[in-house]
Amino acid sequence: MMAISLVPCLEIVSQITMAAAAAERDQKDCEMAEPRRPSAIRSKVTASVLDFLRVSGKFVREHEVRRALGIAHPAACWALLSLRKNGLVDAVPDTARNSRYLRYRAKRS
Repeated sequence: MMAISLVPCLEIVSQITMAAAAAERDQKDCEMAEPRRPSAIRSKVTASVLDFLRVSGKFVREHEVRRALGIAHPAACWALLSLRKNGLVDAVPDTARNSRYLRYRAKRS
């Protein structure tokens, strides 16, 4: 009978366990970052971005939102993404710079 070493098998099991744990953490992070209900504004940053866009009433760039509210780039990106996903803001290409950049305005009710 041939002897099988358990060391490589244990290493593979360990790697699979670590990969599964990482995937579970990533899934939880995504669930926390994305709104569960379309009408939900889940953070104060998102609410403040929406309030700023409603008050300004015009199309503004993301960096103008960040500067006015004093928030970080990732927070502004997530807030604007969430607002777009929920249909609360309009986004149009910024043709003055490059069409891949967007300008945002709160939808009129």
